[in-house]
Amino acid sequence: MVAVDTYKNRLWMDWDILRESSSNSELVGMTLSVPAEFQHIPCAAQLDARQLACPLPLLKARQALREVAVGQVLLVAATDPGSWRDFAAYAEQSGQCLLAATESQSVYFYWLERRI
Repeated sequence: MVAVDTYKNRLWMDWDILRESSSNSELVGMTLSVPAEFQHIPCAAQLDARQLACPLPLLKARQALREVAVGQVLLVAATDPGSWRDFAAYAEQSGQCLLAATESQSVYFYWLERRI
C-alpha cells in the first residue's frame, strides 16, 4: 500500500510541475535547427523543451504526442542530459517509437513517432 501511495504522490507532483511550467516550453511553429543528417525526417510538430529540467522535457513530450495523429512524428529539443535516458526508456515502455536521437552543441534531439 505504501508503494502505491508513493507512486500516486509522484504522479501528482509531476502533474503540478507540468501545469506550473506550461509557459516555459511550447509547440513551435518555426523549424528547430537540427543536424543535417536528420533533416530528412518529416515532423508534424516540434517541441522546444530546452532549458527545462528533468522530468519536464519528457512530460511535455508526452503531452505534445497527444496532439499529433497516430503515425506522425514529434521532434523534441532538450538540453537536459538526463533526457537521453528518459526518452529511450519512455519509448521502450510506452509503445511509442523513438525513430532517432542525437546530440549537437549540448542540445539533444528526439524524433518520436506516435504509435498508439
